[in-house]
Amino acid sequence: MSRHSDRLRCLALAGALAIPALALADQYHYNEMLIGDRAAGMGGAYVAVADDPTGLYYNPAGIVYSGKSSLSASMNAINISRTEYKNVLGNNDWIRTSSALIPNFFGVSQPLGPGTVGFSYAVTDAVLEDQDQSFPNIPSPGAEFTINFNNQDTSYNLGPSYALALTPRLSLGLTLYGFIRQRQMIFNQIFQGLSDPVYVLDNDGKRIPDPTSPYGYQVETDPASGEVLTQSTEQWENQYLQTEEYGVRPLLGLMWSPVDKLSLGLAVSRIQLLYARSSQQVSCYSTDYDGMRLDENDNPLGTCRPREISKTTVDSSTRRSFPWAANLGAAYFASERLLLSGAAWLYQGMNGQTSPVVNYALGLEYYLSGRFALRLGAYSNQANTPEPRSGDLNQAEHVNLRGASFSLTHFTRSSSITLGLAAARGRGQGQVINNSPRIQDIEVLNFAAFLSAGYSY
Repeated sequence: MSRHSDRLRCLALAGALAIPALALADQYHYNEMLIGDRAAGMGGAYVAVADDPTGLYYNPAGIVYSGKSSLSASMNAINISRTEYKNVLGNNDWIRTSSALIPNFFGVSQPLGPGTVGFSYAVTDAVLEDQDQSFPNIPSPGAEFTINFNNQDTSYNLGPSYALALTPRLSLGLTLYGFIRQRQMIFNQIFQGLSDPVYVLDNDGKRIPDPTSPYGYQVETDPASGEVLTQSTEQWENQYLQTEEYGVRPLLGLMWSPVDKLSLGLAVSRIQLLYARSSQQVSCYSTDYDGMRLDENDNPLGTCRPREISKTTVDSSTRRSFPWAANLGAAYFASERLLLSGAAWLYQGMNGQTSPVVNYALGLEYYLSGRFALRLGAYSNQANTPEPRSGDLNQAEHVNLRGASFSLTHFTRSSSITLGLAAARGRGQGQVINNSPRIQDIEVLNFAAFLSAGYSY
C-alpha cells in the first residue's frame, strides 16, 4: 500500500474517531454511577429499602418508613473511567481516560402531615476527559498522528418528593426531577508525514503528477527522471461541540410489605426533554490538497483548501428520546443486624436503535456492632447494543460491565459517616473506524471512591 493510501486511511480514521467522541457521556449503558452512600455500598439494590433520603432517588415510597427528619450528602472522592480500543492504528491502541471529583447526591426528608416531603439532587453521569496521545511512525517511518481531546459531560437530577402511607403495609411516592445535561467537547487531530505525489488536471483535462510545491511543502524527486517521489504533508482537524438539554423525570414508586421482614419495591420513570440545543463546529487545514486534486484512482482528496482554514457549523434543536425504566426489588430483614436485598432494572428498547436491557444488583448489610455497619454489593451494567457482526459497518460498541461495591459506616447518636469503593470492568467489541469492516476489542474499567455523611434530627 502506498504512503498516500496509508495517509488517507489515517485521515479517514481521524474522522472516524469522532464517532465515540461525539457520543453521549455513555450512550451504550444506563447504570453509570451508584447514587448515595448506603445504596452504593449495596450495589444499588435499594428500591425495596429506600428508607432514608437516598430513597428519594431509588423509590420515594420508602421514605415514609424513616419516621424522622434526616439529611444525607455523599461525594465521589474520585470517579475514574478507562476505555482502551485495541489495535486501532496498526498495533497501536487508542486509550480514553476520565476522572472527576463531584458531589453526586444530596437529599433531605421531613415528615409533614399524613406523609413525608423531601428534596434531592443527584449526578447520574459525569465525564471529564483531558488527554493527549500520539501515534508515531503511522502510517510510515517519520510520520506522526496526534490526538488532543477534552470532553466534559454531566447530567443532573434535582427536585421535590412526596410519599404517603396508604395502609400500614403499602405506601406510594412521587419524585418530580428536573433533568439537566451540559456538555462541551474539543477534539483536535494533527497528521504530519510524507505522502506519494498528488495529481492535478492539466489544460487538456489529463491527470498528471504535480511536480511543483506552490503551497510550501517540500518535494522529493528522482535525480535521474525528475519524477516526484514523495512530499511532506500536514493536516489539522478540530471539532467543537456544545450541548444543553433540559427536561423532566417523574419517578413513581410503590412499597409493599406482604409479611413481616419482607418488603417489595417498584419504581417507574422516564426522562422527557422539553428543550435541547446543540452546536457543532468542524474546522480543517491542509498543506497539500483541495477539492480539485485527485489521487491515483481519480478520487477527490478532500475539501480543505491549501493554506486555508475551512469551517463548517451545524446547529440542532432535535430532542432525543429516552426509554421507560422500571426498577423492581425485594428486601429481607433477616434480623436486626442482617439485611439482604436484590433489584432488577428493566429498560425499554428504542425504535430499533437500542436493545432492551436488564441490569441486576445484589446487596448485603450487616451491623458489626451498634456503631459500625458493613455493606457489600454486586451489580451489572449491560450494553444496550447488539454484539458486532462480521462484515457489517459502523456498528456501536458492545461491552457488558460487572461491578462490585463495599462500604463501612460509623454511627454516632444522630449522625453517620461512610467510606466506600466501587469498581466495574468489562470486555467487548466495536468498530471505531468509520466505514471499515474491522472490529476492535475493547476493555473498560470504572472505579469510584466515595465519602458521605448523614444526620437525623
